[in-house]
Amino acid sequence: MIAADITPGVQIEPNSLVITLSAYDRNMSFDEKTFVFEEIEIDSTEVRFKNDTDYSPIKFNSTFSFNNLNITLIDWNLTQRNVTTKVSGATLPNFLYFNISRNDSSPCCFNQTNVVDGYLNDYCVSHLETLLFIPDTSRITNIIQNKTFTVNATVYCRDSDCENVYGTVMYNLSSLNPNTPINVTQGDKPFYIQESTPLAMKACPTNPLVKDEFCNITWTVNATGNVNTAWKIGVLFNSSYASIQPNNTLNATVSILSCTEDFNLTWSSIKFGLLNPSSGPNNASGNSNNEYNISVNSGSCDLDFYINGTDLTNTTLNSIIGVENVTWSNTSNNYSESFNLSSTVSALKSSVSQSTNFTTWYWINVPPVYAGYYNGMIYIFGVKNGQNPP
Repeated sequence: MIAADITPGVQIEPNSLVITLSAYDRNMSFDEKTFVFEEIEIDSTEVRFKNDTDYSPIKFNSTFSFNNLNITLIDWNLTQRNVTTKVSGATLPNFLYFNISRNDSSPCCFNQTNVVDGYLNDYCVSHLETLLFIPDTSRITNIIQNKTFTVNATVYCRDSDCENVYGTVMYNLSSLNPNTPINVTQGDKPFYIQESTPLAMKACPTNPLVKDEFCNITWTVNATGNVNTAWKIGVLFNSSYASIQPNNTLNATVSILSCTEDFNLTWSSIKFGLLNPSSGPNNASGNSNNEYNISVNSGSCDLDFYINGTDLTNTTLNSIIGVENVTWSNTSNNYSESFNLSSTVSALKSSVSQSTNFTTWYWINVPPVYAGYYNGMIYIFGVKNGQNPP
């Protein structure tokens, strides 16, 4: 509701006055004689008043009767969106009662606008309808510390045109609800926008928005805050037209958690089959089908992987195939790109992110040893990125 003191204006001739319908003057003083609207339906030739039940437009210098008054459109200003009218009649009222008609092509509209006890009530203005798609507003979203997540929101322009619309991704720095734009500085806590050109406020790509048009905006945010903290995330939309009220989405709750080392192997053993002494390189049986996969599970830390092994032994014959006769690769099923297995740990692959899979391949060169079954162990370690292997 907008308070407006609507009193008779300056007398410019007997029983007549001039009233300006102002689109922008929201702080009218008692003696300015300004009739305040959020916006006036106006184009280059006409404005539209409601004359009782008739919504006919009023042309320049035309007059219509209203409550025993004659109202004449004198002038308008398209830049300031002001309309000047002359009101004349036998008796001027203490309050002027205006109704503005609706026009779908206008920047804003008014329905049943009237003055009651000096106040302008029940106006209809374009509004922004908002929706947060990601994160989900109906549940808590758990994010691993120092991992990114997506914020995605949509805004609809309702009732009439909305001019240029902008969305700002927010979090609750100092209140229960989001009140602060997410920082764009890398490493800032508890969040920062991780994009090539980070912006907390983004313009709708289809600006300006017309009635019932929508736009969708996305941010990539890194959760750098302390472990076991929870935050409210939302998006605030606003228009370049000041009379359209800003509107925020519903809020989502983001909880920042510590990561764990969580991975699995898709195999339990590596078999080379029946081989002849003094032969090689011999492929492991699963090489051809890319069977030896290592998967980092969702929610895991970024992991560094290491590998080592033991000699292959035949305890019956007391015979050994040295661990260095086994080779491995993490790039391709190509022996020439392989490395010798060792009893000390070697780097297998670094900085593997959650929900990532990579494949390994293995070969053995059999030295001149006694025929028989030989068994050994291979160890694969996953540790938090940057930590030392066991």
